[in-house]
Amino acid sequence: MIFSEGDTDANKTSRCWRHSSIFRLSGSDAPGLEQKHDNGSSRGDWLPDSLRGRRGLGIEGVWSLALKRTGQSQKKLTPASENVFAGQSVAPTGKELAAVLGSNLVLWTRLVSDLRQELKLDGEDWHSSGLKYGWSCRLQRKKRNIVYLGPRVGRFVAAFALGDKALAVARQSGLPARVLNMLADAKRYAEGTAVRIEVSSPEDLEIVKALARVKVEN
Repeated sequence: MIFSEGDTDANKTSRCWRHSSIFRLSGSDAPGLEQKHDNGSSRGDWLPDSLRGRRGLGIEGVWSLALKRTGQSQKKLTPASENVFAGQSVAPTGKELAAVLGSNLVLWTRLVSDLRQELKLDGEDWHSSGLKYGWSCRLQRKKRNIVYLGPRVGRFVAAFALGDKALAVARQSGLPARVLNMLADAKRYAEGTAVRIEVSSPEDLEIVKALARVKVEN
């Protein structure tokens, strides 16, 4: 993607933010990973309906409300419904993503950059499986879906659909015990086993990159 002189640093951080092309889904998409698409633009209100009337509070007030709402409803939410962009019909912009992720924006940016360089991932697009699921960024290699990044408040989730071979290799890849337990308990779909890794630290990035490599090579 070519940036213009007027682009800000935040808009340059990830091609994912301003990618307007939404790819049609293939049969390799797995349920529960926020995969269906919606032909949204990069403009629009990024807040759920319950917060849109509070825009006069400014970004700090909106941030506090979002944190409060997330904390109050955490026990009732699934990993998909925690998506902070649930309830909006258009893809988030770079500014909106930066406001949501806060200091962990650097982890998102680093992960996308590392996966592009180390695993030759060459496709990025925002897509939505419906208003209640919000938006996620799909990273691909030669149009094959590798990982989905779903924004949350102050963090994000990396989701995979691992085939049987990839799952077997992952279990022998020296991953932390908590991840191995997650793999053992993960739900299996026809398209693969759904695995979600919450990313809020540099150590989490290494786990995601390891699983992405397994997915690419198997």
